[in-house]
Amino acid sequence: MTDAAAAAPLRQPFLFLHLPFLLLVLAAVSGAAASACDPLPCGSSNDDEREVLLVARSSFNDPLNFLSSWNSATHFCGWRGVTCDNSSHVSGVALTAMNLSGTLPSTLFFLPFVEIIDLSVNSLSGEMGFLSLPPSLKYLNMSNNNFSGAMNFGLGGSSSSLEVLDLSNNYFSGEIPERLQVFTNLTMLDLGGNVLGGRIPASISNLENLRFLTLASNQLVGELPLEIGLMTALQWMYIGYNNLSGSIPPEIGNMTALNHLDLVYNNLTGNIPSTLGNLRKLRYLFLYMNHLSGPIPLSIYNLTALISLDLSDNNLSGEIPEDVSKLKELEILQLFSNQFTGKIPVAVTSLPRLRVLQLWMNAISGGIPVGLGLGSNLTVLDLSSNMLDGMIPEHLCSSGQLSKLILFSNSLQGGIPGSVASCRSLQRIRLEDNLLSGELPSQFTQLPLVYYLDLSGNEFGGRIDNRRWEMPTLRMLKLAKNQFNGSLPDSFGSVQIETLDLSENRFSGSVPVGIGRFSATAAFSSINSSAVAGNHGLCGGNPRSGLPACKSPRWPLSVTALSAVLLLLFLSLFLLLLLWWRRKELQTIKKVDGGNVWEVKIFDERASRLPVVEGFLSSVKDGSVLSYGRGPAAVRLAVSEASAVPPTFGWREVATIGRFRHPNVASLVAACRSERRWVFLHEFLQGKRLGGRDGALRELDWGQRWRVAIGVARVLRRLHHKCRMAGFHGSISAEHILLVNKEEAAKPRLLLRLHVPGTSSPPRSGLPAEAGEGNELTEKSDVYSFGVLLIQLLTGRPPTDPELGGTGEVVVWAQRSYAECHVEKWVDPSMTGLPAERKVEIIGAMGLAVRCTAADAAARPGMGEVVRDLVAVREGPSVGCCELLGYLLPETYP
Repeated sequence: MTDAAAAAPLRQPFLFLHLPFLLLVLAAVSGAAASACDPLPCGSSNDDEREVLLVARSSFNDPLNFLSSWNSATHFCGWRGVTCDNSSHVSGVALTAMNLSGTLPSTLFFLPFVEIIDLSVNSLSGEMGFLSLPPSLKYLNMSNNNFSGAMNFGLGGSSSSLEVLDLSNNYFSGEIPERLQVFTNLTMLDLGGNVLGGRIPASISNLENLRFLTLASNQLVGELPLEIGLMTALQWMYIGYNNLSGSIPPEIGNMTALNHLDLVYNNLTGNIPSTLGNLRKLRYLFLYMNHLSGPIPLSIYNLTALISLDLSDNNLSGEIPEDVSKLKELEILQLFSNQFTGKIPVAVTSLPRLRVLQLWMNAISGGIPVGLGLGSNLTVLDLSSNMLDGMIPEHLCSSGQLSKLILFSNSLQGGIPGSVASCRSLQRIRLEDNLLSGELPSQFTQLPLVYYLDLSGNEFGGRIDNRRWEMPTLRMLKLAKNQFNGSLPDSFGSVQIETLDLSENRFSGSVPVGIGRFSATAAFSSINSSAVAGNHGLCGGNPRSGLPACKSPRWPLSVTALSAVLLLLFLSLFLLLLLWWRRKELQTIKKVDGGNVWEVKIFDERASRLPVVEGFLSSVKDGSVLSYGRGPAAVRLAVSEASAVPPTFGWREVATIGRFRHPNVASLVAACRSERRWVFLHEFLQGKRLGGRDGALRELDWGQRWRVAIGVARVLRRLHHKCRMAGFHGSISAEHILLVNKEEAAKPRLLLRLHVPGTSSPPRSGLPAEAGEGNELTEKSDVYSFGVLLIQLLTGRPPTDPELGGTGEVVVWAQRSYAECHVEKWVDPSMTGLPAERKVEIIGAMGLAVRCTAADAAARPGMGEVVRDLVAVREGPSVGCCELLGYLLPETYP
């Protein structure tokens, strides 16, 4: 399957995407302290607890001094991470994400009244035995550390109070201990992300109160125990990414509280048990990447609460029945890479919430249902590699959200319907290897977001040079093996094309010069012979094209001479106008001031009355504000300066920035130069800074933050792709962005600062040395800085935050949080009460921020792509890494 990459993001994330929200649900465990106090006597004093904490403190390596308050000078109830009950006894120790290392201090388990111990997201290591848990303990979280060895739960003390046990994302080995069954009050158990082996013990069924069970991403083997069906309180079961074998026990049908069942990436065989139809609360059923066979039981279609059904990558067979119409809540249906036959049920057109339909790599025949796309939110459609015939339905893009249309390797006929041709949300189109015909609709060559277009191996015909090509994000274009004729267009409307295939058509004439200069990328810089082979009427091109040279037309001498005269006249007139315009633009004032000769050039009429008096230029300072005039005509200008400017930097470079105008940029109004200094006068802006201690960031909702991001992104895109201004870069940080009119949708203004080559660079928003190229600021380094800004807009955190531990770099923390799908850590707490669709937008923006801050500069997008993806985020983002967590799960666990 050559388009499998299109399906991968729709899969459930690899590692424990759900846990953060579950922890939020269960972290607030409460209750009276237990009456028993073993191993310390009930009459133990506060001094005993202080000593226990101080001994524990000595076991930690604390490079960032998070535990500096743990000393004898203050009462331990005021120590960081320590909470106390009404009797001033320690009730909780929460030291999460503090970059602590060392070994686990067993003395913490000597606290007689402690209910919560949370040491998650640190670097603690060594083996960890639980020989004597305090009887009061309700919540124990040691996840995301480096603990190893076997899980040893001893016999000392009563542990039946424990409700939450999270040991995920460590290096625990051995088998799941039978001793777990003593924790009869457990409601959540997470042992995922370790290297546990052996079988799942049948004794786990004794945990009758368990609601959330995660054993995923281990090395478990054997069959699922039949006794698992006794866990009737279980709501969430995630046992994917193991080596389990055998069949799915029918007893799972007794777990009627389940709303999430995930057994993916195992070696399960046999049929899907029909008893799964008893799970009427089930919302997510994931059984993909196993060896299941037989038909889908009809009882599955009684699961009317299902939101996502993924049975792909198995050996399932039979037909997809019309009973699918019962699944009115279904948003994602993925049955690809199986052996299904028959037709696509018409019933799929009646699913009002359907967003993703992927049935590729089966043996499905017949036509695509005519009404598909009507009355739904269809975003992704992949029916490729089947035996479909008939025409492409007219209404596939009725939702206005269709981003991927993948129909290749079928027998579809007819042309491209008008509504599909004008579907501006499309990004990826693959229609190759069908029997499609007709000419390309004019709107089809003007889709702004399409980056992949493959129409090869069809019967399309007509000319393609008589229509406008405006596809600015196009990277891959394949029109091979059709019947297109006539000349090639001068351009395909993109400077990003990496792969081009026009072979085996009927094109004629010379290859336009622009066709061979798409971009500066190494992937594709000119037409080669394979791209144009089989077009016997073509000629010219570069030496690599393999085409014969074009014969020069024999124009009459008089016509040639007349053309030359007209061209000369036109060029002369153009040069005169250019000289007049530049002379008018760069008004120059020369002044001797402070013993230095100054040149002053004006780029804006607001500076035409600039009072250049004796002493002014020599005394003006960086960061000051210049005011002159009175009343409505008063002018205020901001001052910046540079010294030790290299001789290669001159008025030509300054003129470039002087002509630059953008509604989100503080314009350069005038520049002054002496032998030693440059002084720049900018438009003075009055507003509230976005970042900083008293910044306005926390006052903005998500919509306003998005508008800040898109405004800054558009500035940078124009800077790099329109003006080509090497040496001029925006100081891209929240501290250098003003909200000049926050009440009207947070209009950002970027305080553009000049970066003179060879001098100190402007602030780069936490940009590490490797993010740029040498000491130069490039587009890729600005993309990195923009990514940091986007993270700051999403999280509310500054680029360097000591609370994150380690070096405090927000990028390192953010990328790790995103990779592990800890979405809730990203979202600024001040943005509360977000609806589901806004959370999807935020997740899309997170993915973009991670790409922008990639360590490898080559992996970062260009600013044009950044703008496109930001727009796509608000117009209906494609499904991303943490979709199930950020979009679906909050509806289950509010």
